[in-house]
Amino acid sequence: MYYVIRGNSKDIHKLDSYKHRTIIFNSLKHFIFIFRAKLLILNDGFIDVYPTYPYILRRTYEPFLYLQHGIFRYKTVFFSPAHYYGRIIRFVGSLTSELEILVNRMASSANHEQMRRFDLQRLLMGSNRSALSKPGLEALIQDIEAWRDANAPAPFADALIKKQTNEIRRLIRDIGFPASRVTLTGLPRHDTLKTRDPSNPTHRPRIYVFFTWRDYWPQNVKPKDVFRSEFYCLVRDLITNPAFVALLSERGAQVEISLHQKLSAYLGPLQSIASENVVFKRGADDMKSALRQSDLLITDYSSVALDFCLAGIPVVFYQPDLDAYESSRGSYVDSSAGWVGPVTETLGDLVAVVRNALDGHLNADADKHRRALLTEYPSLGKSCAALRKEIDSLPPRITFVCYNIFGIGGTVSSVTNIANYLFERGYQVDIISLRRTSKTPELGLNPSIRVTSLLDFTNGGAKGLASYERLLIKAPSILCHKEDDLYSGASLLTDVRLAYAIRRCTSDVIIPTFPSAARITLQFRRRKSAVLLQEHKFFSAHSKGIQDLIRNTYVKSDGILALTNADAHEYSTITGKPVFVVPNGVPGPSSKPLGTTTPEIKRIVALGRLDRQKQFNLLVQAFSTVHHDFPEWRIFIYGQGSEAAPLTALIRKLGLQQKVFLKGPVKGASKVIGPADICAVTSTYEGFGMVFIEAYAAGKPVVTFDIERGPKEIVVDGLTGLKAQPFDVDDYAAKLRALMASEQLRSEIGANAKALFLERFDINVTGEQFEAAIASVLQQRDLRSSVQRPPTVPPST
Repeated sequence: MYYVIRGNSKDIHKLDSYKHRTIIFNSLKHFIFIFRAKLLILNDGFIDVYPTYPYILRRTYEPFLYLQHGIFRYKTVFFSPAHYYGRIIRFVGSLTSELEILVNRMASSANHEQMRRFDLQRLLMGSNRSALSKPGLEALIQDIEAWRDANAPAPFADALIKKQTNEIRRLIRDIGFPASRVTLTGLPRHDTLKTRDPSNPTHRPRIYVFFTWRDYWPQNVKPKDVFRSEFYCLVRDLITNPAFVALLSERGAQVEISLHQKLSAYLGPLQSIASENVVFKRGADDMKSALRQSDLLITDYSSVALDFCLAGIPVVFYQPDLDAYESSRGSYVDSSAGWVGPVTETLGDLVAVVRNALDGHLNADADKHRRALLTEYPSLGKSCAALRKEIDSLPPRITFVCYNIFGIGGTVSSVTNIANYLFERGYQVDIISLRRTSKTPELGLNPSIRVTSLLDFTNGGAKGLASYERLLIKAPSILCHKEDDLYSGASLLTDVRLAYAIRRCTSDVIIPTFPSAARITLQFRRRKSAVLLQEHKFFSAHSKGIQDLIRNTYVKSDGILALTNADAHEYSTITGKPVFVVPNGVPGPSSKPLGTTTPEIKRIVALGRLDRQKQFNLLVQAFSTVHHDFPEWRIFIYGQGSEAAPLTALIRKLGLQQKVFLKGPVKGASKVIGPADICAVTSTYEGFGMVFIEAYAAGKPVVTFDIERGPKEIVVDGLTGLKAQPFDVDDYAAKLRALMASEQLRSEIGANAKALFLERFDINVTGEQFEAAIASVLQQRDLRSSVQRPPTVPPST
């Protein structure tokens, strides 16, 4: 079911199909229907319509299809995918030239200001390419890094340069919509667009005037200030200009000035200077009539110019405040060829051009501009059909349920990578996180993905709790299993909030990522939502209580995602449900390592929690037997946990304080694996082992024990890494020695690892497998539903 926010039945028509029903949402009485909608279609801002109800916007889950209400070229549109809490599933454009704007140039107002500042820096550096787009910002980074390499700045200056380039990279990530989230269906009102009616060549010439709104023009100007306002003076000077008045009288022409809705407060004062030849109206009450009857349009930076151009009507631009407008807002036009008519900045020039237009001298140019515009408008005349087709082909909505998407760890990294992939592919992705421990997710979750946090701990404690909620948070959880690894962070309050969030969730597929979340999701999900469980451990790695939970609850799911073939066989045998093998994937590394290297130092890196499972003490012991022969080698261990103090004591006991370093947790493994030479893993078990994939992506060899599950299937001994006998320190030391002694061996194994990564573990490969699992689950669910209900009969016309 579609719901159109502030829709116009004349603008969005014939959108219904037998599967869906459209409701035009124009009044508060329709507000309750939002919560039953499958999709909201906006051709006006939601908060612009009901500015006193932003809370409801935040609490609903329905995605938006944003139908831009005009063809945009002449006004910079301040939008980003994060607007409306990341719920813009498609941004609808019209022209092929708009695709480049939407993907590479559109930004929020704050980011646009940053782009302008970087563009000024680009000019000062002498670079030719504008920094007002993604490619331009990428070129600016290259110019900055080239300057740094050539000038070798001091350390403090180098740190500032790196900080700036990181800020530019963040800006590149935040601007523009992914191409998969942009569609060029065009505007439905253009389906019935007609050219000017030439049947009455002797009619009185009619000039239509429309000025768009400016940020620096007050909307609610006081009566005493109206007559000094810029907008009033602009219009007054035009209609009282002696040459313009004489031209209207000479040709018997009539001028209709239509006021932008944000400038309607000026209507009364302007009516006082109306005349026989000049009339004022509030807004474009009947644009079809204006397009059919007008002989000329005078406008400034309004996209209405393109509507008139499509109708074959000459357009004249009057821009006396061009400098002020460019500094305030600006446009996407890079040259004079982008305007569909002559541009004037003075009244004298405007009158001269209008005279030429009334004499018919602009008709040929108008026809040329119209034909050029038609080549850019693939859906003209069939916009409603294209819009309906786009809606019907939208991918399913996905919601992940996580413990803490703001944290650091293998599960968080896995969910972040696949969520980003699905978002880039055009899916509507939401994440429910039980906890929030930082302002933004640490591992690079796309800022446009909506995250609903059930408890906010960013200030050291849960924020904004009512008195009864403070009691609930102290009570133990009854829905989360006591043997779940995450039980200590759960409470009766998280039970209530998670159950409520799941019950409200209208996504097509819900994906819990730990066993207790699976049980709660299966218990409280809506009947129409499929549940695809994501398991990050193999069955025997769970405690006895969790194994019983899995046997009793996973059978109610629609499918299970497993990381390895062995896991899939195990879960399929236990539950009898479809199990899909989808390894964790990571994006390919950037062309330039994020870390830095020191040529005289060779690095072994290890990552993970400092606990008994990871057994970093064995790595330290093995290194202690070989480090004397390799004085240039160092070990860097990244992580935190209960074993930090014992590890520190061991390092001191073995005299390795200058050789082995505990570095704390790191945001993103690629930052430290990139400049490394060897990646070391000493775990007692690994359900999968994200660190292997991160190392493979960077083309680095790994050393691990020959243990079950992840390493058994991922690491090929002698080809993509070296395997030691389980927990044999001497054998592990021998494997380290072999790699440390041979740069050629490291290079060969690293190349093999990179090839295996591209074949099996690149996010584009595993992402396709993930999509196939989602499609299979929904297909099976639809088949079961079709058996249980009678077939749908299309309504008669």
